[in-house]
Amino acid sequence: MTTPEEYYAKCRALMADLDGTLTPEETAEVFHLIDHGEPAEGLRTLAWIIVEEGKQVPASVIVKLRELVDGPIDPEHLPRNLNRHAIPRPLTDGHPCPLSGVVRPQGNSRLGCPSDGHRDEG
Repeated sequence: MTTPEEYYAKCRALMADLDGTLTPEETAEVFHLIDHGEPAEGLRTLAWIIVEEGKQVPASVIVKLRELVDGPIDPEHLPRNLNRHAIPRPLTDGHPCPLSGVVRPQGNSRLGCPSDGHRDEG
């Protein structure tokens, strides 16, 4: 079980992963909620900032964000198209996409996820 201190530390670490992606104002808005006892609300706000401002972030950030808000925030309160803001990257054959869990078929060198769950460009 995660202690409140560990949860806050994970939220702050997630924000550190976005250093340079958010504006100072966006960062301040999220940290205001985290630092005032509303870390899950801060991350919900972060998800909406990512979508509304058209940010592209590493898929690992979206995975961590979803893990951290699972429970305190109803998934229905997150943007439906959050996964579409993951930066596409080549996936190695036989390894699952971090967002969808779908495994890349052998010999398929397209970018992004092989499912239509968030991005399949190439």
